[in-house]
Amino acid sequence: LRGRRLTGRHLGAGAPLAEAALGPVSEVEWLDGAAVLLRRDVLVRAGGVRADFFLYWEDVELALRLRSTGGRFVLQPAASAWQETSLTPPYLAARNRTAYLRGERRWVPLTLVVAEVVAQALRDSARGARRRARLRLTGLRDGFSGRLDRGICLERS
Repeated sequence: LRGRRLTGRHLGAGAPLAEAALGPVSEVEWLDGAAVLLRRDVLVRAGGVRADFFLYWEDVELALRLRSTGGRFVLQPAASAWQETSLTPPYLAARNRTAYLRGERRWVPLTLVVAEVVAQALRDSARGARRRARLRLTGLRDGFSGRLDRGICLERS
């Protein structure tokens, strides 16, 4: 994971989906959980999907864990999938990135995520979206503590 937004090589080195679909089969760092096929034995051997991520970043965490044991993810251009896009809930966006990076002891990226989430919360608050700001900051706190508040985790405010 690299870059300001901590994104990996996804859909053919960050190419738009239509462009990636025209290219050759290529290895990528991770695939969207809505469109990934895994062999059951590989998933079981890796310990499955971690329940503490619930939604958002569970696919990235699993892919990086599988890659650390020698697994690979390959983008197959002949395959197609469609997923209706939506905004990631601010709580989960902050919580799961924080939880992942804290768990991996990746302190520099974690510091950048903390700064980004606080800046987003300040921007939201300045725009009058105080509930959204609070959701971001609560997610940040819960990412450090390992807590998951299922009562607010899907709010998009």
